[in-house]
Amino acid sequence: MKNKPGLVTSYLYSISSIIILFFLLTGFLLIRDEFSNFHRESRSTRTCALETRKSMLKNEVEKIVDYINYQKSLAEKRLRETVKNRALEARRMATFIYEQNRRKPRSEIRRLIHDALYGVAWDQGKGYYFAEDMNGTEIVNRNNPDLEGINIINLQDSKGTYLMREILAVARSEKREGFCSYYWNKPDQPEVLVPKISYVTYFAPLDWVIGTGKYLEDEEKLIQQEVLLYLKKIDLQDTMALQIGTWQGQILSNSADQDSSVPTTADKITIGNNADRIATARAGGGFLYLDQPTGNSQPTAGKISYSQSVTPWQWYISAVIDLQAVENSIQQRQQKLKNDTRKKIIEIGLALCFLLLSAGVIAHRMSQKIRKNLIIFDNFFAEAAGGNARIEQELISFTEFDNLARAANTMITERNQAEKAFQESEHRLFKVVENAQIAMAIIREDGRTEFLNNQFSSLFGYTANDIPDMQHWWELAYPDLNYRQKAQEAWFAVLERQASGKPFTSSIWQVKSKDGSIREIRFNCTPVGRHSLIACHDYTELQQTVRDKERLLIELEQLRKSCSGGFP
Repeated sequence: MKNKPGLVTSYLYSISSIIILFFLLTGFLLIRDEFSNFHRESRSTRTCALETRKSMLKNEVEKIVDYINYQKSLAEKRLRETVKNRALEARRMATFIYEQNRRKPRSEIRRLIHDALYGVAWDQGKGYYFAEDMNGTEIVNRNNPDLEGINIINLQDSKGTYLMREILAVARSEKREGFCSYYWNKPDQPEVLVPKISYVTYFAPLDWVIGTGKYLEDEEKLIQQEVLLYLKKIDLQDTMALQIGTWQGQILSNSADQDSSVPTTADKITIGNNADRIATARAGGGFLYLDQPTGNSQPTAGKISYSQSVTPWQWYISAVIDLQAVENSIQQRQQKLKNDTRKKIIEIGLALCFLLLSAGVIAHRMSQKIRKNLIIFDNFFAEAAGGNARIEQELISFTEFDNLARAANTMITERNQAEKAFQESEHRLFKVVENAQIAMAIIREDGRTEFLNNQFSSLFGYTANDIPDMQHWWELAYPDLNYRQKAQEAWFAVLERQASGKPFTSSIWQVKSKDGSIREIRFNCTPVGRHSLIACHDYTELQQTVRDKERLLIELEQLRKSCSGGFP
């Protein structure tokens, strides 16, 4: 007979071959991928670096434009807060003068308040107070003193707005104060009318309206100065430089002039380049490639800029970066990629060698465990019994399983013998139950009725057709739902006690027979293999006798009491 190969030896040779082939293939693929990644990243480094710098330029400019737009939106809000506070301050000053001099003649009080308001200036002399009576006559006006004493109710600005009527309408409103917008001349430019926002408030003691205003363009200029100061403090990334200028070519800020550590990527750019960037910004923004000469007329690497416009202020914002810096960065990145690739290949080789050695050790240990497990299984199957089919020993591929097959076949034979003995025992049980003198039933594990003896059918009138399972029994024997639930709970509780090793003790329950009569039954349950043997003891007559006896005792007690009451 040809010798069969050993399972452990076959396993060890097979798994070792698979591991070696796997690691060789894995190593080849990993190293090939590293070379592919190196060449791919080298090719894309230049494109990515340029796109990254362009994105950086654009983001920096857009952040600055967003900041300017935000600050610009605050100009009118700040102006309104300023003129309101100043106007309310003027009213408090007038109120104080009035309270301190209220016993003086009214003309004297008017003069004192006039002089106080006339003499106050703010906003570097551009801010002043004005006052009118409620008929429209100018009382105080530092900017236009010739108007004092003149009724200007019909005065209009360059847009046709009746200034005094607007002011008096606010003074007569429910709040008696508020904002007014109109065009008015500036102190240093009396011939030029510019937008102005004023706040006026009613002064009841003299029936005046007092107010002050500020020019919107002055506030915007202040915002512009603050913006330029802020932009000078920005930390620019990489070798970027920032330039802010007007559409007319005036440079307002140039970071290359502020920080000598920044390469001269935006150093005094020629008018030609400025014109190109201004045109690009006014057209909606975009990139420009610049190739400028330095001061010594030596050619330099090209530069790239991104410009965007701040239209309301007629500004352009331009960020510039030197492409030579990009080229240097690309070379550094490629060198780093080369070094990283070399390092990764070495690491992969070392890791594969370590894993291969580890896999060999693990495979050897696993083969030893398999051998031991086979011995354990051999001993187990030699002693165990069970199974539903025979094992064909010719189908076994390894000699180690021959003993297992013989043991399994032996267990099947033993199981068949045990099954036959069990069936014979079960048959004898059925015979005993059938000939028993008390009502008995055999119930399967699944609750179905296996057998009812003649005494059971005689006692209750039910047959196996009436009670195919326990569910039908509960419904027939206990038609009342509440009583049925109590009987079921008591029954299952007794079964749990029996399962825990305690004796089976059942109470007496009233059971309805098929003819409608009520029988009083005590049940006993005994496990028999996979079945339950239930014995039914009839206590109907005994219970009736007990009740008759109790009733007789009650009647005798009543008779005694009656006789005792008749004979003192």
